[in-house]
Amino acid sequence: MRPWILGAALALFLVALAGVIAIAVLVDRYADQLPSVDDLGKNYRPPQVTRIYARDGTTVIGEIFAEEGRRTLVPIDRVPRVLIDAVIAAEDANFRSHAGLDWFGMVRSLVVNIWKGYYAQGGSTITQQVVRTFYLGREKTLERKIKEVLLARRVEQHLTKDQILSLYLNQICFGHGRYGVEEASRYYFGKPVAEVNLAEAALLAALPKGPAVYSPRINPQKAIERRHYVLRQMARHGYITEQQMARADAEPIRLAPEPEGTPAWAAGYVEAVRAELRRRLGDLDLAKGGYTVITALDPRLQQAAQRAALAGLRAVDERHGYVGPLRKLPGGQAPAPDAPRLRDDETPQPGRVYLGQVTAVDDRAGTVRFRVGRATGDVRLAEFARYNPEGLPPSRFAEVGAWARVSFARLPEGDDPGELLLALGPEAAVVLLDPASGEVAALVGGSSPGPGRFDRALQAHRQPGSAFKPIVYLAALESRAFTAASIVNDAPVVYGNWKPQNSGRNRFLGPISLRTALARSVNVVAVKVLEQVGVDRVLDLARRLGISSPLRRELTLALGASEVTPLELTAAMAVVAAGGVRREPTFVREVRRPDGSTVPLERPAARQAVEPAAAHVLADLLRSVIEEPAATGHAAAGELGRPAAGKTGTSTAARDAWFVGFTPQWVAGVWVGFDDNQPLGAAGPEDGDERTERRPRAQESGGRTALPIWLEVMKAAHAGLPIRPFARPAGVTTALIDPATGLLAAADTPGAREELFLEGTEPRQSAPPPGQQDTTGFALDEAEWLAGSGT
Repeated sequence: MRPWILGAALALFLVALAGVIAIAVLVDRYADQLPSVDDLGKNYRPPQVTRIYARDGTTVIGEIFAEEGRRTLVPIDRVPRVLIDAVIAAEDANFRSHAGLDWFGMVRSLVVNIWKGYYAQGGSTITQQVVRTFYLGREKTLERKIKEVLLARRVEQHLTKDQILSLYLNQICFGHGRYGVEEASRYYFGKPVAEVNLAEAALLAALPKGPAVYSPRINPQKAIERRHYVLRQMARHGYITEQQMARADAEPIRLAPEPEGTPAWAAGYVEAVRAELRRRLGDLDLAKGGYTVITALDPRLQQAAQRAALAGLRAVDERHGYVGPLRKLPGGQAPAPDAPRLRDDETPQPGRVYLGQVTAVDDRAGTVRFRVGRATGDVRLAEFARYNPEGLPPSRFAEVGAWARVSFARLPEGDDPGELLLALGPEAAVVLLDPASGEVAALVGGSSPGPGRFDRALQAHRQPGSAFKPIVYLAALESRAFTAASIVNDAPVVYGNWKPQNSGRNRFLGPISLRTALARSVNVVAVKVLEQVGVDRVLDLARRLGISSPLRRELTLALGASEVTPLELTAAMAVVAAGGVRREPTFVREVRRPDGSTVPLERPAARQAVEPAAAHVLADLLRSVIEEPAATGHAAAGELGRPAAGKTGTSTAARDAWFVGFTPQWVAGVWVGFDDNQPLGAAGPEDGDERTERRPRAQESGGRTALPIWLEVMKAAHAGLPIRPFARPAGVTTALIDPATGLLAAADTPGAREELFLEGTEPRQSAPPPGQQDTTGFALDEAEWLAGSGT
C-alpha cells in the first residue's frame, strides 16, 4: 500500500476519533445540564382557556385565557385517527418506528444548510419538536441542537408514542392565538376536534409548519397548496386511498365565521360573571385553569330585553328629537339637552358627557370625528343606528362644525384618536331575575353594550323616586301600626323649610287608604307614613332586602331621594315576590374543573328577610298599581294576561324613570335616564316632591317611559309559562271594609271591598253610615298647614 494512502487513512481516522471524542465531551458536558423529563407525561398542566356559557350549556358568551393565547386540552383518545395520521404524514412519517431521531432527515437538512450557506431547513421529528417547545426554544445553534438530540432520546425512553403525540397536539401553535388541536378546530371550523373530517384534518395538519404563512384566513391559496401536500403524503404512506385524497382535495375550505369573543349583547353580563367569580372563588386562576362556567343567562331573554330597551329608548328619542342628522346651528348652538363645553386646553375625562364638535367624517371607515377640548375621538356610526334611523353615511349624518353630546369610552393615545360614544338621548338598564333562585336571567346595562363599558344596571346609582315607596309601606305593614285600609289624610304638611308636594299639579286628595295612596303614588301620604313608622325602621328593612347603597336618614327617603342601583331595587322587589325570602342575586350557576369535577361556590344561604304574610299583603297592594284605573301603572293592566304587581318611579324633574314589578315567576326592573342626570322631558304625572321645571317637550315618567320596556321584557319571559296566582300564606286574613273609613262595612255599604290584613290587624269597629264620616281630622291638618306656611 502506498504511503500517502496510509497517511490519508490515518489522518481520516484521527479526525473521526477527534470528532467522536469531541461529541463525547459535548454529550458529557451537556448531559448534566439537561432538565429531567420524568414528569413531562404526568404533570403536563399548561394554561387553558376558561369558557363562560349561557344557562343552556352550549352558547359561549365569554372566555378567560392567558396572554399567550387560548388552549383547551383534549385526550389523545378524543383526537380522531384521521387527524393523527395527517399530522404524522406531514411532520414525521417515521414517527412510529424511530427512537426520537430521524438520522436521514438530519443528514439531508445538514447538506441543504451547507449548500445554501445558512440555516434553511430542519430535520426535526415530532419528538424533537416537543423537546424544542417545552425546553429549548427556537434558537438555531449547535449547542441547542445537541441538547435537542439528547433530550429527544430521553423523552422516547420515558414516554409512549401516544403520550408524545398528545403533548404535541395540545401544545403547538395553530395561529391566531390558538394552541392545540381543540382550539384550532373551534377557531377554524366552529366545532370540537372530534368532529373534523379528512379535508379539515389535513388543513389542521398543514398549519404547524407555518401558521402565519398557511392560515386559511390570511392566505387561502397557500393553505390549499399545503393541504394538498398533506393529503398527498397521507396517500403515499397508505393512510388514505387515492380516491379519498382526490375527494378531500376537491373540497373547498369552509371556515366558521370569525369568533367575536364575547358577543356585544352579553358583554355586560360577562363582566358581572367575572366579578362574582372573583368574589366567590378568590385567587382561583381562571385565566389558566381551563374551567367551564355555566351562568344563569338566558340568551333569548337577554336579547329580548336588549330589544325592548332599545325600542323604548327610540320612542323617547322620537318624542324629543334625540336623533340625527347633526347640523351646524347658528352661534355654535347644540341641541338640548345641554352638556359641558370644554376649552381647547382642557382634557376630557372618560365616561363623562361633553359637547363635542364634528371636525371630520369618513364614509369608508364609517366614522365621525369629534373634538372635545384638547382631545379628538371617533364615533363608529354603525354602533348607533338608534340615532341614525335613516341609515345615512357619516358624510350625510354629521355636518362638520355641528355640536353633539358625546363621551369617551377610551381616551386618545399618541396619534391615535380616542373611542367616542354618541350620547344624544337617554340610556336604559334592565334586570330580569328569578325570585325562586335569585338567578339573573338577563341584564342590560345600556343601548350600546360592549366589553368594559359602563353598566348602568350594576353601576348607576340613581334616585328611584316613588319606586322606593313599597319599602316604606312594607315597613308600615310590619309595624302593625298601618294596614292596607288605614286612612291617611293627603293634605299639605310642612317639615321645617320643606313642603312635600304631590305631582299632578300638586292636588291633594284628602283622607285616602294606603292602597289608594300607593296605587296613585301620593307623595304626602308616603312621607307621613314614614314619619310615623320611623326612618330607622325603613333603613333596617332596606338592608334586610339587600340594598347596600348609602341611604339618607331623613324623610325624603319616602320619595326615593337616596340613590340605588337597578339591580339593588329589583333584587329588593324579588324578596316580596318570593314571599319574603331573600336570595342574593347570582349570575353563576356552576363552575367545573377540566376533569369535570365541580368547584364549590360559597353562596349566602336564603333567609326569611320579611314575614311571608307582610310580603303577600304588599304584593297585593302593588297589584293595585296596575289594576286600578287611576293608578300610575294602569297602562299595563291586562297586558300580561296574568296577575302582576309593581311600582312606577319618577325622580324630581323627571331625571329618572323606573318601573319595577313582578309575577310569582319573574321580577324585572327598568330604569331610563341620562348619564349626566339631565331631565328626560317635562315633569311626569307623578312623584315630583317640589315644583318641577317645565320644558316644552313631551312628559316623561315611570309609567310612560319605563313601563313599556318592562312589559315587553315580561311578555318574553312569560311566553309559554302557566298562569300562577300569588299564593296566600298563613297569617293573612280578609275583611269587608268601607274604603272611605277603613272600618268594617255592612254588606250593602256602597263601594265596600274585601281587603287583606295581617292576622290581628283587621278592623274591629264598623264604619258609620254614609254621610256621617268624621272630617275634623282633615280640617285640623289643613289648618295646621296654613298656620305653618306663614312662618
